[in-house]
Amino acid sequence: MQLVTQEVVFTFANDKYKDGLKKQTYANVKLDVTSAQLQEVGSALARLRGDQLNGVGLLQHQMIPMTPALAE
Repeated sequence: MQLVTQEVVFTFANDKYKDGLKKQTYANVKLDVTSAQLQEVGSALARLRGDQLNGVGLLQHQMIPMTPALAE
């Protein structure tokens, strides 16, 4: 399978949000991003928002190669 796109989902914590949490998704994440880079960006966003970073998720979209017999 070939990795084609990625999205990151940051979960922010703050009493101002319903249930204390808010998820924010960002698309078009570089394919070679590291977990440390994602955490660094999430932490920076949390500071700007006045929140705490509660979690980071990475969603990957992959292309599945088709076999010729099944593609017809």
